[in-house]
Formats: sequence, structure tokens, C-alpha cells
Amino acid sequence: MLNAAFNDTVRKGWVLGLDVGGTKIAALAADEQAVIRGQVILPTDLSSNPGTVASICAAVEQVLRSAGAAMQQVSAIGIGIPGLVRGGVVEMAVNLNLQSFSLAAVLEQRFGVPVVVENDVRTAALGVYDYFQERESLHSLAYLSIGTGISAGLILDGRLYRGANGMAGEIGHVSLDADGPHCNCGLPGCLETFSAGPALAAFALQARQNGTLSTMDQFAVLDGAVVYQAYREGDAVAQHIIQQSAFHLSRAIQWLVMGYDVEKVVLGGGVASQGEAFLNPIQQELERLRAQSPLARRMLAAEKIVLLPPDIKPSGWGAVVLGRRMVASPAQVHV
Repeated sequence: MLNAAFNDTVRKGWVLGLDVGGTKIAALAADEQAVIRGQVILPTDLSSNPGTVASICAAVEQVLRSAGAAMQQVSAIGIGIPGLVRGGVVEMAVNLNLQSFSLAAVLEQRFGVPVVVENDVRTAALGVYDYFQERESLHSLAYLSIGTGISAGLILDGRLYRGANGMAGEIGHVSLDADGPHCNCGLPGCLETFSAGPALAAFALQARQNGTLSTMDQFAVLDGAVVYQAYREGDAVAQHIIQQSAFHLSRAIQWLVMGYDVEKVVLGGGVASQGEAFLNPIQQELERLRAQSPLARRMLAAEKIVLLPPDIKPSGWGAVVLGRRMVASPAQVHV
């Protein structure tokens, strides 16, 4: 359910929320009371731009059928998509092979309802904010997603903050070490090269190639889950990799808190799904900062940094929230 403030300002009508990824599209249909009535998951067609659009349209049509609803009942469609999005135009989405593509306009012409498109992590931040807003009074929040990549979505004064270029929160590409691993963005030693899932696997592989013995040697394929399993078992190589990752993530959390003065930092994404094994080393690094500084003790309180509950899937719901906000205040969405 959306919080009461949304329900008071949104006109009646269903809203569809789509989380469009490089392999699949997850779609939700929410009724006038913000109750989920239908949901489907379909593969994403990446064969061409028309194919990608066709798979998005198929998801819209199928989620309506699953809900027993018709397009005439729909007030808006919200879409989260991986990439740089501004004003409904997907300026760059590498995983979807989209560039300078007016996705919102294409879908509005197809379905005859308003469509709002946003970056997927920022969309997820709306879903996360709505979840916590139901449980406590919040005006600001940072959602830090750690998975294949690393990015943050920011809610300031109850509104999604995008920045001048729609890139606010892209801290995965902050360079930390001039001698660090090369990042896909072109810079050396970015946060992603130390703490994203592929980075954890890369460090484990590097240790294997260097001849360092590890319990991870039994696995032909290395990934973040393997590294965390070995970490739990006390493997020295895995412990070094995770501690290094936690150090850098603790600094990223500090940047978010000190830069935006948010009330809460929520950690999510595939790597964060490792639960306490993921969070505890980060809290230990933050505790070192707290021990050195009264300011850090105040600003980085342990209860301010939390894991997203594992049963919460914020991206699809965030797209629903995005659509409902568009209906309530169209001028504020396409900023």
C-alpha cells in the first residue's frame, strides 16, 4: 500500500509498474487503492529496439490480463530501466542497446496513457522510501544498490533527486585508487572495482592465479556468493576480499550521509542479499569511524544503516509509485 499522503492526492485509476532489465521484465498492476492485482515476468527481447519495445508492450498487456483489468482503467504507467534517462528519453542503456530513444513517447502513443520512465535504481529508491515511510516518519533516504554494479537513489524532502544530468547517486564510478583495477567507465579504481559482485569474483580469481590457497579453489566458477560462503567459513582470502569491500562501502555510506544528510541509508541489491555477512563487516568499518570522531558517531549511527528486507522487491513497486506520482503532479516527474 502507498502511504496516506499519496492516496489523498492521486486520482482514481489503476497504475502499472514495470521493471525492465537486460534479461527480464517484471510488471505489476495496482488498482485505485494501490493494491497489487496482477504481476507477470517476461523475457526481454534485445534483438532490436522494436523487439525491446514489443516485449515491454507484451508485459503491459499480460499484466492487465492477469489482473482482469482493461487499459481504459489505467491512469499511468511507470517504468524503471537501467541507464541514463531524462524527460522520458533513454539517453543510454547499454544492457538494452537503447540510445537517445524516446521510450515514454512511443509507449504513450501505443497505449494512450501517460508514461514516465526513470533509471531503475532511482525507481527502486521510491519503492524503498514508500516501504519505510509506512513504518516511520522519513523525509530523506539513500538507497544503495550493490550488485553487478553499484549506484544510489536519493530521496530528499520526500522527492526523488536526479541532479543536473540525471546522474545523482552514481557513486559506483567514484575513483578511489589511481592504481586500482580498471573500471568499465574508463577510470582506475572505482568503487565498483572493489565492491560490486564481479569485483569480488575477480579478486578471488586473481588470488587463485597467484597460487594463493583457498577453499574457493574447489569451485570452477567464482562469483560473489562463493566469496561470501568462503568468508563465513573463515577462508583468509575471502576475508581479505570482503574486508576490503566493506572498507570502501563504509566510505561510500559516509559520503552519502555527509553529502546529503539523509536520515537513513538502505542497502540492497544482489550482493547485499548475503544479509548479516554483508552488513556486519561494513558496520565494523563504520564503528572505526565512530570511535575516532564525535561527528561520525552522530551522523553514522548504526541504526541509520539498514538492509532492505529480503522479501521486498522495490523496483516494480517503485515504478508503481512513480506512475502514481505522475498522476498526482505531472510537472514534478519529468524534471
